[in-house]
Amino acid sequence: MYALPATPKTRLSLASAAILLSLSLAFIPLSALEHTRCIQPSATLELYFTVTIPLGVIQCDTLWRFHNSRIVAAVFTAMLGVRLLALLAEAQGKRRGFRSSYKEALPECTGGIFSMLTLFWVFPLLRKGYAISLSLRDLYPLQAEMASRTLLNSVGSKWTNGLFGLFK
Repeated sequence: MYALPATPKTRLSLASAAILLSLSLAFIPLSALEHTRCIQPSATLELYFTVTIPLGVIQCDTLWRFHNSRIVAAVFTAMLGVRLLALLAEAQGKRRGFRSSYKEALPECTGGIFSMLTLFWVFPLLRKGYAISLSLRDLYPLQAEMASRTLLNSVGSKWTNGLFGLFK
């Protein structure tokens, strides 16, 4: 498309398009690998799409303002839509595809960056608490390393070794 004579271009237009295409193609196997190796969504992909989508919106707006670049603008808009769908797919939890051994993983362990920043993983519990009074059985199970006995032993051993290693 950049070879068409009516297409507006700069010295970096073709290089930018090539880098964007190669990064997009590189993230396909990365996403597939990440889905098989980790219970959380890929932070790398979420950050990449979070940064590049707003920048792509600005570039897309510029392309649509040129009257003779409708083809490039349409293709770029479609690519931006695909990136947005990829971000939405990546931001979703992977709980549906888990093996049975990971089905009981805590929501805070399976959430991505957006889920952690917005505390979205708490919403099911808040919804349930709005409908009924919560009991201890309704809460998520406590991770073993967060149990009070474990934390007490950890802090106690550090305390006896000299105020967390600062003074001996």
